[in-house]
Amino acid sequence: GETGLDQTAVNSMEVWGPTYGNMLFDEDVSTNRIGATGEIWNGFFFIVGGYYHGGAESWSNAIVAFNMSESREWFSFPLPGLQIPYNHASFLLENAIYIAGGVRTGVSKRIYEFGISGRGIGRIQPDLKEPRASFEAVVVPPNSAYFIGGYNEDNKALATTSIFSHTRT
Repeated sequence: GETGLDQTAVNSMEVWGPTYGNMLFDEDVSTNRIGATGEIWNGFFFIVGGYYHGGAESWSNAIVAFNMSESREWFSFPLPGLQIPYNHASFLLENAIYIAGGVRTGVSKRIYEFGISGRGIGRIQPDLKEPRASFEAVVVPPNSAYFIGGYNEDNKALATTSIFSHTRT
């Protein structure tokens, strides 16, 4: 018998917005991720972290940027020596994307800063007060974010909200 699986290429990412209209990107391993986040900056869509359904080691580009007006990949960025997170939160402050918490080998409390212009990444201090995954980051301009919900190492829902405040140097 047949399984019903159709091998036809499908769109794997849809973008909609009042200024962009409706755009579809063709299937691509860069967009086919579980537990990723995304940020929009100057007409570029950044997909951050997550993992390919074939497993976390199936690809090494942790951050992929798409030029939305040209519907094509602008650049991809590996995290050399760092473990690619999933179920994390990301948020944009000025010209940097921040990656907080998430899961890799346990639930993390680390925060990383990805400078978009220089395409560099580094860990920033202090860490989150407690490990946190599957949470939301709500930006409060110009330099803060609230971390809401999620779970910790014990898989227990967190009833706390943390405030992140950072000024780039």
